[in-house]
Amino acid sequence: MQGYIYAVIPTLAIIIHIIINYSLLNSSREALNSKSIENYRRFLISVLCYYFVDGLWGIIAGLNNTVLLFWETSLYNIVMAATLYFESRYVVGYLNIDDWFGKFLNRASTVFLFVQTTVIAINCFTPIYFYFDEQGMYQVCSYRNVLVACHFLIFTMIAYKTYMVTVNSEGRLNRRNRAVCYFAITMFLCSLLQFFYPLVPAYSLGFMIGICFLNSFVYVDEQEEQLESVQELNKRMKEYNDIISHAGFGIWSIILKPDCKPRMQANAKMLWLLGADVGMTEEEVYETWYSHIMPSALSSVQASVEEMLSGMFSENTYLWYHPVKGVIYVRCGGTSVKLEDGTTVLRGYHADVTDIVLKDKEREIELSNAKKAAEKASRAKSAFIFNMSHDIRTPMNAILGYAELIKKNLDDKDRCNKYLDKLMMSGDFLLTLINNVLTIARIESGKETVDETIVSPRDVTYNVYSIFDEIVERKHLEFTTITDIKTDYIYADVVKLKEIALNLVSNACKYTPEGGKISITVREIPCDKVGYTNIQTVVADNGIGISKEFLGSIFEKFTREHTATENKIQGTGLGMPLVKQFIDLMGGTITVESELGKGTTFTVTIPHRIAEAPDNYIEHSSAKEFNANRKIRILIAEDNDLNAEIAIELLTEVGVLVERASDGIICIDMLQKAGSEYYDVILMDIQMPNMDGYKTTRIIRSMDDPVKASIPILAMTANAFEEDKKAAAEAGMDGHIAKPIDVSIIMEEIGKALGKNRL
Repeated sequence: MQGYIYAVIPTLAIIIHIIINYSLLNSSREALNSKSIENYRRFLISVLCYYFVDGLWGIIAGLNNTVLLFWETSLYNIVMAATLYFESRYVVGYLNIDDWFGKFLNRASTVFLFVQTTVIAINCFTPIYFYFDEQGMYQVCSYRNVLVACHFLIFTMIAYKTYMVTVNSEGRLNRRNRAVCYFAITMFLCSLLQFFYPLVPAYSLGFMIGICFLNSFVYVDEQEEQLESVQELNKRMKEYNDIISHAGFGIWSIILKPDCKPRMQANAKMLWLLGADVGMTEEEVYETWYSHIMPSALSSVQASVEEMLSGMFSENTYLWYHPVKGVIYVRCGGTSVKLEDGTTVLRGYHADVTDIVLKDKEREIELSNAKKAAEKASRAKSAFIFNMSHDIRTPMNAILGYAELIKKNLDDKDRCNKYLDKLMMSGDFLLTLINNVLTIARIESGKETVDETIVSPRDVTYNVYSIFDEIVERKHLEFTTITDIKTDYIYADVVKLKEIALNLVSNACKYTPEGGKISITVREIPCDKVGYTNIQTVVADNGIGISKEFLGSIFEKFTREHTATENKIQGTGLGMPLVKQFIDLMGGTITVESELGKGTTFTVTIPHRIAEAPDNYIEHSSAKEFNANRKIRILIAEDNDLNAEIAIELLTEVGVLVERASDGIICIDMLQKAGSEYYDVILMDIQMPNMDGYKTTRIIRSMDDPVKASIPILAMTANAFEEDKKAAAEAGMDGHIAKPIDVSIIMEEIGKALGKNRL
């Protein structure tokens, strides 16, 4: 876990790095207008590589793979030296340091890269820089401290050099040196931190902060220098280019001559836009334009005219009354020239932009609403994370705490059993939370699909309600179920339907006080769609109810009315959103009615295609049960020692003979060497070294011995999604068991497999 936490800062640094430097990183070499900018981009790319390697170190450390961690640490140190190499070349080129210091810095960084690479190469054979002890802990050698001291020296020299230049300079040179000085000081402090705390991502943190300093001055400053000469010219050109670029609308000229009425000359398009007659005089055209300016816009129009008269280009959008269209938005822009006789001529364009303005206003409203929705979602997500932080830590604290108590009280069997029960409850809750989060993520990514099979609607929730017998009895709840279904068979996604029922009934049990009432009604109602029927489930209770404020957002993700601390009831806050997502996937509806202190009623209606009875359908009441007392022999293909030990212990306790193969190749070898009926079942892991579970199964299915080729194979894996189950079936497996394993589920699946293949 510590390794994964370590990887957070490099990952965050990558995101910030790409965001603030995206335009430069995405530029082609031809688009870079200076050598210093090209050097800067090389430096940024090297830093990005360093972030990646640093983050990868944390992930591998979290996996506790010492071999990979050794090679990753070696790569890390080489990339670090390369980054320092590119940094030195950028600093020298950017600040134009052509004295002895610049030459020394370039040579020192080159020598440092060569020495670091050489030392790491030697370290692969004999530890002179770092090593991992027998417990897999990272240990440093004295030579490492020498190289880190070199970091101190280089950063100190850069900081001192740039500081001295900053003191005696001003303007752009001052800003450039100040930025590099801040960067060097930041890296010096972080290298100091790295020296005393080798397992802290100090360099990633330093580069992340330092790059922000550089980005604030360097790239913007460089671009500013290149564009300054162009901007002055563009400023003058813009006044005329704006007129030319809009000449397709309507061109006008207003002639202002002392002691004469203003006159407006207009092209045909301009006259059409004004709704003016072609035969109007220039004075009448001007009067048509000016008199139709809406009173509320007169002051802004006059201000624009004053800007034009001062020689500036001015553009204005204002309300104007059109004789046919009514009140519209027009956009006018122009500038002025003075003639030798004292006449002033305003020249510009005129356009009807009503549609554009209205669309902009609509867009502003949409953006405002989107911003409000985003802020609401952000607040809800923050609140969710805050609440979930407690709910995640609570079971984790219980698991670790009870494990410690069990360790201290091994002689007290009764106490240990109580601790184990509570530990398993906490583990189940944590697993539920993780499953809900992953399922919602899959639905949002579009990967979750509806997997329908032919079932009896009476069997869909079979045994679901019995799960709650213990809590119903403990809380003395009045629990009633009513079923009114006439259709024998439907197409349905049984897994999702059971998940919906479990969530609704679980909530009813949790939030109904002792002595309360819970009723479940499952009935069939007509469906407008031909060949379909609606199955409606109503779960009602007289529990604590839901507030009106929260009722409208109960199905929203990242929302939760109470934390476990407030109401002493554990919950992930994802149950109802998950239910809603499943129901939407299946084309159904869900409604909720509730009142505080009086209870809650959920009504779920889902359409199902009516099916014919399949030939091999087995009613749950007549299903064959597996005899756990039968001495069967299981071959487990599992590479993880801990998982294998747990599975073997659990199965041995229920009277099963178990043998283990540590990968697919060994599994095949053990099966080939054994007799035809020596093994009864194979429990197959999917992700194994040398040969995975899918390939192993395909090879077994192609064996010459028909008994061995048809042996029941059950996937026992952490790959627990629907596509994983399909992949297992396509490979030739007879069933799928998701980790963490439950021995009762394993025995049930073994019973089904043996019943299908042997009985």
